[in-house]
Amino acid sequence: MKNFMLFVFVVFCTQIYGQRSQKPWTNSPNYKQDLIEAQKESLNLKHLAKYFEKTNQNNNMDVKNAEKQSSLSGGISFVNGLNLAWIQYGRDVGVDPFFSSNQYHPELNKFGEAMDFVKNQGGNVIRWWYHTNGSTNPVFDNNQTVKPNPSFFHEDVKNILDLAKTKGLKVQICLWSFDMLKDQWGVDASANKKLLTQDYYMNAYINNALLPLVNFIGDHPALFAWEIFNEPEGMTNQYAGHWDGFKERITMSDVQKFVNRTAGAIRRAQPNVKITNGALGFLTNVEDADNGFWNAYSDANLKFQGNDNQGYLDFYNIHYYKWARSKGSPFHNRYDVNKVDKEAIIGEYYPDDLFFGQQGGDNDHNLSTIRAENLGTAIQNNNWAGTLVWSWTDRSSSNERNRIAAIIKNVSDNDTGGDPGVIEEVSFNNALTTIVSKDSYTFDINYSAKTDREIVVEFWASDRWLGEQMEPVSSGTGIKSITVNLPNAPQLGSGYFYKVYIRPVGTTWQEAIYRTEFTGVTVITDINDEVAFVNPDSSIEPKTSYTFNVDYSAKTDREIVVEFWAPDRWLGEQMERVSSGTGTKNVTVNLANPPQPGSGYFYKVYIRPIGTTWQDAITRDEFTGVTVLNDQLITDGTYYITSTQSNQRIISRWREGHSAKMRNPRNNTDQRWVFNHLGDNVYTIKNRSTNRYLEVRNANCSNRADVMSWYSANDDHQKWKIMINESSFTILPIHCQQKALDRDGGLINANVQLWDFNSSNNNQKWNIIPYTSSRIRFSKSDKHEAGEILMYPNPAGESVYLSGLDAGDKIKLYDLLGKMIKEFVAGQHKEMLLISDLEPGYYNILIEGKGQVRLLKE
Repeated sequence: MKNFMLFVFVVFCTQIYGQRSQKPWTNSPNYKQDLIEAQKESLNLKHLAKYFEKTNQNNNMDVKNAEKQSSLSGGISFVNGLNLAWIQYGRDVGVDPFFSSNQYHPELNKFGEAMDFVKNQGGNVIRWWYHTNGSTNPVFDNNQTVKPNPSFFHEDVKNILDLAKTKGLKVQICLWSFDMLKDQWGVDASANKKLLTQDYYMNAYINNALLPLVNFIGDHPALFAWEIFNEPEGMTNQYAGHWDGFKERITMSDVQKFVNRTAGAIRRAQPNVKITNGALGFLTNVEDADNGFWNAYSDANLKFQGNDNQGYLDFYNIHYYKWARSKGSPFHNRYDVNKVDKEAIIGEYYPDDLFFGQQGGDNDHNLSTIRAENLGTAIQNNNWAGTLVWSWTDRSSSNERNRIAAIIKNVSDNDTGGDPGVIEEVSFNNALTTIVSKDSYTFDINYSAKTDREIVVEFWASDRWLGEQMEPVSSGTGIKSITVNLPNAPQLGSGYFYKVYIRPVGTTWQEAIYRTEFTGVTVITDINDEVAFVNPDSSIEPKTSYTFNVDYSAKTDREIVVEFWAPDRWLGEQMERVSSGTGTKNVTVNLANPPQPGSGYFYKVYIRPIGTTWQDAITRDEFTGVTVLNDQLITDGTYYITSTQSNQRIISRWREGHSAKMRNPRNNTDQRWVFNHLGDNVYTIKNRSTNRYLEVRNANCSNRADVMSWYSANDDHQKWKIMINESSFTILPIHCQQKALDRDGGLINANVQLWDFNSSNNNQKWNIIPYTSSRIRFSKSDKHEAGEILMYPNPAGESVYLSGLDAGDKIKLYDLLGKMIKEFVAGQHKEMLLISDLEPGYYNILIEGKGQVRLLKE
């Protein structure tokens, strides 16, 4: 009987724990080394970027997400600290999965030792792993579903944060690591995969484990941020199929969806806390197709996979190890807002001298070694948002700890405060490529500085330094004029160049924060005064400011003037001063008002002696034949949105739940839509009857997503991009521009929906026809009321008549790009407009002061 009971117990335990790994527990010393060796296997990054191109939403919009950019939390302008990342791997807070009576609590004295280390070097943040691999935390039931947390989980995390608060530090809590799918002690990789990929299990985790902890911690003063993942790319075959030890795999789409859903849940529960994620490297967190990098964690990409508008990150964490070489190195590449749309902390790197051997045909082995103690300041000087060294646990020898201490202390000593949003750099402003030989040259330098700095300009011959000048600047941005005096005028010839760099006050060229140079300079004896436009635009949009590039040569200091002219009058001008020599000058002309759409505009430029007038111009250039386009495809006003395949229109009525439907034309206001231009041909579209705005229900971004109307139009799923599609229009929702407004199956009385955008799909082609008031309307004959203007016939082939005009009415015909095709003044009550020479399609006819109508040329 005892043997039978023992057998039953063994079977029961096998059923409960059979999924969990029985491998021996270790504290994972040298945790990163095996991974770094594995990652040295070359990845075809450009192939991977191409693979993800079809789901990369950054291809459809501006990289920048300015509306979601956030500063770092708690008044920290630059993160400076280290990765703990654990005291006991996976066991700092948890329950033994095999013996539930065994509880794991944080060894606060050891946490305090690491915190004191950071504090004493002037650091401010520690990164600590919470779930880690899921071996002891969260708690699962027998169906692999996450159960509610034991209350001590919350108390233990708070105790760690309370301790950090007493040290004046903050903690970035990393929830999960890619180890959650590996064969490690206590890990149920199958259960973990379910919570990553299946909504039921994911929601159980969010509701039972994540949100109770997040709400218990709240906006704790020592909480820096919640970090969703450590290097989740490690769980995918695309980026880490060659990594050993995994029992399960997921996709990048699974990763993005989980980040989106958990971030959204945290944000709704605690709106004031910050949320981040730890990327494997530049390869998945920087938008740079040339190097095979893409940003998987942008707002657009996360929302595309998880469909939660609140599921975005406040800032990024990007990791670096030598396998990424210099092209993936934050020590060799400056933070670039055009490639990384949020602040980015370098969340992991080794505290070792950084140098490269020969590999893959690059030239990295020729780069200078960066000493370990200078790694943090290199990140700082390259304008990244912070540095967290790896790691307290991995690097425990005295030499290693000394290097970590030096990194943190040097960053602290180098952190002069200032504006954390300023990227420190310098550049030449319109430097000259051809100069007259003399012993003094003045350079205009664009600069931005976080705090007081020094700017140095150097003048070089091809083989030697000739002279330099240093000038101090205050924090901020501006243009600094710097004059370099030479002992002798340079010899005639080519190969000269200029250098400029910005450095901390009282330092040398070796401490330069940023440097650049201007090459290809030629020294000559004398030149003629000349000016010419460089590739001026013949078609421009109506604006109040235009910038022109002007090539010039000047015998001595001169003034260059650019004028902007309408056909019959001067509109504006700008004068800029140039030094002797040759070069290209950018001249910006500001106008009182945008020019009206039309043709016949032209530009003038001339060069003159300083302090004179246009009458003293030495030489001139003129560019004619300029057309001002109408950049707004749809003029603000009321329209019918009509199928190109039938005469049915979009309506939205209360009795149909405000869903958008196709219905036959009637003279009802529920078929009329008010278009309001927001810029860049993005519009809100409001129903004239209900004053509700056209939107995609629940911001859905899938095929057959329902289109309806709502009370407001503040979000992207309530704004629409209008595009010309042959002789009609395509309408795209801003939140989901890979889909288009579509008539379900092209049927009569169809539902209006979203469907994958295809420019050849006739169900996505729309006529946007102006609603004509009593002043202007379509007709089939010359029968009209007093004060009313008729246009007939419409559509038309050879000619169209306008009746009810007043003598002197100005009539203009535009194509859909806003280019004026015809213009004339009415001489009588009725005029005929010949259109036989026009290409088939839609045109706008404008009667100034009275309105416009849309004409279809057959």
